Amino acid sequence: MLEWPFSLAGSWLSTDLTGAIAQWVREAVAGIEWLNWAAPHLAAAPDWALAIPAPLLGFTVLAWSIGRTMISTEEVVDSSRTGASMLTGGAIKSTPKAANIAYEDSVARAEALVHLDPYSVPQQRHLSLACEELGDHLRDAGDWAGAMASYGRCLEIRERLAQDNPSSAEAWSDLSITLGRIGNLLSASGDSAGAKARFEQGLAILERMERDNVASVSALRGLSIAHGRIGAVAEASGDLDGAEAAYASSLAIAERLAADNPSSPVLAEDADIARRLLFDLRAKRG
Repeated sequence: MLEWPFSLAGSWLSTDLTGAIAQWVREAVAGIEWLNWAAPHLAAAPDWALAIPAPLLGFTVLAWSIGRTMISTEEVVDSSRTGASMLTGGAIKSTPKAANIAYEDSVARAEALVHLDPYSVPQQRHLSLACEELGDHLRDAGDWAGAMASYGRCLEIRERLAQDNPSSAEAWSDLSITLGRIGNLLSASGDSAGAKARFEQGLAILERMERDNVASVSALRGLSIAHGRIGAVAEASGDLDGAEAAYASSLAIAERLAADNPSSPVLAEDADIARRLLFDLRAKRG
């Protein structure tokens, strides 16, 4: 705990103001912890020594108030967009390290917002989104271990949000998305059993949402995709009966969505893909 007072200078020397503010908030939290740790020691100190924590307490309050005023959810979103643009934006397309920094900065700022308001569901959801986007970036960059760690943190947040808000369709839909991402990563790494378990968890959530009539078009599309993923895992493991049943379920939902939304090329393509998967499997079986 003694090192905390000496880490403050770096925060003030940063040239990135909003990044510095996020750091100040983290230092403020550390400052509160430091003061709690120091209190028993200061109780036995002479009177002149009691003046030492005063500027530290002042900094804690200042950092907290600055952060609460100036760090915004929009800045967290902007950081993620900056990271994405660095991978797709022409001249800066070849700067993956800079993109890493932007995505990590987005997570840091979201963490600062949660520190400022730890009971805010929107702020916790934004943190989960930042972790998810960092995971997507790391996955695409080939850092599967880093991606899994980021997805794991996202999963932890979303499981808590879903349990604390059981009537929130958004929270449960978010959770199913994270389970799907983890399942995809496990499948790509050769862990078919782990992938199937995650896919089935996500499927159970989406099926319950459908039964409760709270599933959006996006959630129903996720349900179709989840059936397709389970079918792919079953096919790869030689369970052709299970694969055919899963592909058929995926196709039934995809065709219904495409029929109900005839102007959506995405849903039409989903139905074509599901149809082709089932056709190819049946052709393989003869």
